[in-house]
Amino acid sequence: MTDGVSGDGIFPIMTVRVNDIMCQALIDSGAGSSYASAKLIDTLKIKPCEIKRQRINMLMTTQTARMEFYDAKISSIDGKYKMNVNLTKVDKTELLSINNPDYKRLIEQYQHLESVKIYDDDTKPQLPVHLVLGNSEYVRNKNQHEASRWKQL
Repeated sequence: MTDGVSGDGIFPIMTVRVNDIMCQALIDSGAGSSYASAKLIDTLKIKPCEIKRQRINMLMTTQTARMEFYDAKISSIDGKYKMNVNLTKVDKTELLSINNPDYKRLIEQYQHLESVKIYDDDTKPQLPVHLVLGNSEYVRNKNQHEASRWKQL
């Protein structure tokens, strides 16, 4: 996705709560798992639900690494949406840093976005991303939601 003017990419970033800690999350529909920075995991003060050695295939090599997995709850800022996630800890202070998309300006600039509600008024030029939400979390939660809806019928 681009801003339509400069051609710069706009990452699908949103502010969320992870166990009541606010942070920036990147939605990555191509990722099979969800990831959290070591800084976020340390701030949450939670214990891993699983630790295992896992083989990681990369472009030119394969490594075996110790992986830590954590259960957490992600919620929207307004608290209307919640989902359980399983996070893989990444030993980095932040996962990435992106240019602030300045959502307020974009919404004002593009009339078709006027009904969009964004609860992110951060003005820093760079936003640290501490959470990547992968596709598997969305699918798992959607399936759980659909199953509970069918039980109600």
